[in-house]
Amino acid sequence: AVADGEESIKNLLLKHCTSVNYSVKRTVAEFLFALCGDDQQEMIRLCGLGNAIGIFVDKGIPGFAGAADNATNLDDLAKLKQMQQKKQKKNGASTDKDRAKDDDKDKGKGNGQSDKGNNGDKAQK
Repeated sequence: AVADGEESIKNLLLKHCTSVNYSVKRTVAEFLFALCGDDQQEMIRLCGLGNAIGIFVDKGIPGFAGAADNATNLDDLAKLKQMQQKKQKKNGASTDKDRAKDDDKDKGKGNGQSDKGNNGDKAQK
């Protein structure tokens, strides 16, 4: 049994599966995969897909080979988002100017209509 505040060996090994040190991560994942008898389903069940997929990709296991090639490049995604924000700012500035022009036109029409409405009210009284 694990006492409060203590870490089990399983949790320690799983924590090392996400280590920034590739050698540690790879070695621990290989060890856990061997403990699972090289059974993919058992590795996923005990360690979770996130911890298991790295070793599956590294080993070229069918269904996982090339998964890294199909992954989203976060740098490209960030650049795309920045470009979209710049475009929105550019379009937003011209849209605000167009709205101001439209508001000025509407104010002119609105005054004429309200005067006619007032004159019509006076004539009815």
